[in-house]
Amino acid sequence: MGRAALGFALAASVWMFDPISGASLNLARTWEPTLASAVFSMTPFGNLWIYFVGPVLGGLLRAFLYDVFR
Repeated sequence: MGRAALGFALAASVWMFDPISGASLNLARTWEPTLASAVFSMTPFGNLWIYFVGPVLGGLLRAFLYDVFR
């Protein structure tokens, strides 16, 4: 029963937040590219780089923090 309740809670969250964020429940994945594109956008495709560079830099930062706090 616990797994079904978790699934229903996730489905309800996606259903409620889909119009706002495209059903992205990971705040880092949702807000970081949005904020960076608002700051660095000079052309219509000027913010496309953040979708490629952001996850790589985030992964490197997480690996560094894992080593620091391990």
